Amino acid sequence: YQRRVRGLKLVFSLLFFFTLHFELLNALNCQALTPTSDPQQNFDQINTCLVSQGTAILTSGTFPVVQGLEVPAGATFRGNNTETTILLQTSKTNFLVLPGDKARIEFLTLDANNKLPSGCCSSIVSIVHSNAIISNNVIQNGVDPKAVGVYFLSKSSSGNVVSNNQIRNTYYGVIFIDGLDQHHVNILDGNWIYEVECDSVTLAGYGKVTNNRIFHNGWACANGNPPIPGGAIYCLKNIVGAEVAGNDIHDNCGLSFDIDECANFVVYDNYFHDPFYNWNGKYPYCCGPTAVVLMDTSNFQFQNNHVENTRVPPENCPWGDSNHVYSNLGTPPFSDLPAGKSSIVGFAIAKRPNTNNALSINSSITNNTLIANCNGNCVGVGYFESRNTGYDANRKWLPNFFEGNVPFGSNVGSKRCGGNWYAGNSQCEAGSPPPCNADDYQHNRFPFRNDGCDFY
Repeated sequence: YQRRVRGLKLVFSLLFFFTLHFELLNALNCQALTPTSDPQQNFDQINTCLVSQGTAILTSGTFPVVQGLEVPAGATFRGNNTETTILLQTSKTNFLVLPGDKARIEFLTLDANNKLPSGCCSSIVSIVHSNAIISNNVIQNGVDPKAVGVYFLSKSSSGNVVSNNQIRNTYYGVIFIDGLDQHHVNILDGNWIYEVECDSVTLAGYGKVTNNRIFHNGWACANGNPPIPGGAIYCLKNIVGAEVAGNDIHDNCGLSFDIDECANFVVYDNYFHDPFYNWNGKYPYCCGPTAVVLMDTSNFQFQNNHVENTRVPPENCPWGDSNHVYSNLGTPPFSDLPAGKSSIVGFAIAKRPNTNNALSINSSITNNTLIANCNGNCVGVGYFESRNTGYDANRKWLPNFFEGNVPFGSNVGSKRCGGNWYAGNSQCEAGSPPPCNADDYQHNRFPFRNDGCDFY
């Protein structure tokens, strides 16, 4: 008898649950959900539509939610032209949205409201599956944000496209996790990335970064006092590579392209200009000598880019030549540059002294415009190669190749230390076309036009 009673209770409970669920679903218009002031109710309604119908289309307004939303595989989560805001209210989850395979998230303002928990991997958009589309959203955090905007968080994910979003008010902008490779390709395309406190795009693993505008970032990395300026695109010890193309990168606190011990990048058709923006003097530590630096790097293809640096660091810029790549050992900082510490540089390939594992070799620098220009006592150098570049640890010659580069507009075209190859098979006079570099005629040291400062 007791078993029959318990069985009947279970049946009635299930009937009640499914009846309630059915009534709730019937009461919802999943094509035009409207917001309430109750975060739990908003979450339940959106989640019910996503799970049951694979679609949640929201009207304009603000939807406070009690926790992050997992968008099921193949589901569509859409707002009304970003006039729909998803506003996180608690720290229950370390994401605001997590798209499943082939999910679509579009036309929403995704506001984490500074509620994400601190620590590893908190991100507004957390990507661990494949083939999702995240497009036409505003992705943002609150005041004093300590989270990532978009995190490609799984080394096995691929085919995800994050496009035409505004990514702003976060601590890091976008991170491609270490472990992603050329067989797991994710795309960051056509976004505006701005007002990010530290590094805008971090390529710890492979990714395609194309056609983005990246500006006004990097003034508040929590890495010292004063903070080290954040890079617009930053890479450290990524040897699987990346593709970086068609981006407009300007007015960031740190370097436009900050590359350290990385390899196998393809970089083309970018506009790197006006680094070291200091918000009209508000952040005076946003300073440095060089716009684009490939430090201890190899096997780069750097082609058809425009690099321009016209910002002179102040006398009290705290960074100086911390890697000691602009001078010989035992000499004053920047003494390999024409005006010493009063020099600025557009593009540099550099090799730190006394580091044998990371080499600066075998890169192709082709058909770029490389400009540094300043007035007064300052001298702008279009492109610079440090000592030990073009050689391995045993001084075997493995040069970087320079062809068709144009430094016109610079005060000085180039300074060529190390042992690299500058259109070495060509007769290059003033006005000679590619493969000659435009200033090759000013560097006559036989046979490959280096300047004679080969080693530290």
